[in-house]
Amino acid sequence: MQLTLLNGYPDNIGRRHAWVGFGSGPESYHRHTRDPVFFPRQTFYIDVIIPALSTSGDYMVYGVAHGVGPRLEWALKWVDAESGEEVSEHEDLSEETVQIGGFGGQY
Repeated sequence: MQLTLLNGYPDNIGRRHAWVGFGSGPESYHRHTRDPVFFPRQTFYIDVIIPALSTSGDYMVYGVAHGVGPRLEWALKWVDAESGEEVSEHEDLSEETVQIGGFGGQY
């Protein structure tokens, strides 16, 4: 997901940055890679992503880090909001939008 930041973000909180952005789901979801998150600022890294409900209300998204520690790559896990099951392989989520937020920092 290519994030588009809302006006005024990221915002400083001490030495960390709070951020809020939105984007659309992938055309073909893959359970292995999920939905990689691309931040619009190349010098910014993500510490945590707060779970959110898609605007349709059909899906929850959860941030999944590829490991532990600083400066990790992140992806979104899309889950059916009703059943709690991860969406099917190759499911088209491009019509779904979600607004997510979290904390991060500068390299």
